[in-house]
Amino acid sequence: MVGHYRLRKSSSMTVYYDGYCPYCRATAMSIRGLDLSRRISVISFRHDTGYENYGIKIEDLEQEMVVLLNQGDQYRIYKGFDAVLAVLRGLPLLWPVFPLVWCLGRVGLGDMVYRWMADNRLIIPDAKHCQDGLCPSPPKKQ
Repeated sequence: MVGHYRLRKSSSMTVYYDGYCPYCRATAMSIRGLDLSRRISVISFRHDTGYENYGIKIEDLEQEMVVLLNQGDQYRIYKGFDAVLAVLRGLPLLWPVFPLVWCLGRVGLGDMVYRWMADNRLIIPDAKHCQDGLCPSPPKKQ
């Protein structure tokens, strides 16, 4: 599925990440820096609700990264480890590591490692979402 994907000149990609997660923010900054073609938008779902226009639910975003690939009048949604593969395919500077990461997915380690990282990420609400000095507690992980 993702293996046949290539970010065409007419395509664009939106990466929705958790803006409350320091590791996720660092990853988002890396994606921005590696996107030489400037066709990948990296957006915190905590600060922008544009994902709702594509039927993406906040519950899904709280569990895993979501990538929206726009190809003209069509779009595809990738989640979790598949989203990681989509991002790697969209960043030519990372193409040399794509085969290794793809192989991790084929042997079952990709989803397992991704799930562990997503389930154990640190969540720290930012000051914009705190009112009267009180920050809402992030949802409990199940």
